[in-house]
Amino acid sequence: MANVTTNVIASEAKPANDLWRTSSLLLLAMTIGSLFIFSGCGEIQAPTARQALTHPFGTCAPFTLGTSQQEVLESWGPPDQRIPRGVDELGNVREEWIYRGRIENLPIDYEYMSRTKHLSFEGKNLVRCESEDPPEEKR
Repeated sequence: MANVTTNVIASEAKPANDLWRTSSLLLLAMTIGSLFIFSGCGEIQAPTARQALTHPFGTCAPFTLGTSQQEVLESWGPPDQRIPRGVDELGNVREEWIYRGRIENLPIDYEYMSRTKHLSFEGKNLVRCESEDPPEEKR
């Protein structure tokens, strides 16, 4: 008779455990979802109309962050200027490569054809790329 009572109590407790487990998982999913929603992409800025028209391929096309120095050399050749920038906290050599724009007043930015590019490397990988915009023409 004791076995019957134990089985009845265990079977009545099981739905409560499932409900607790389901609600815990739901709470965990809501918490993780809230972190993604509220942390957002606050640092991403959409390009202005001028940037979109003058830099349709991005400011550093065809390269992305992490591109190796060797890939840059194979694509663009040696830089016009190399500037040593010291060593980072991990011992990686920092260096800036400058590719000077070749054609003035070209309305579109592609590679370093019209705008000077500053490529920053840490170790052997690209970590930053900036494009110099030409001075505004006065009308």
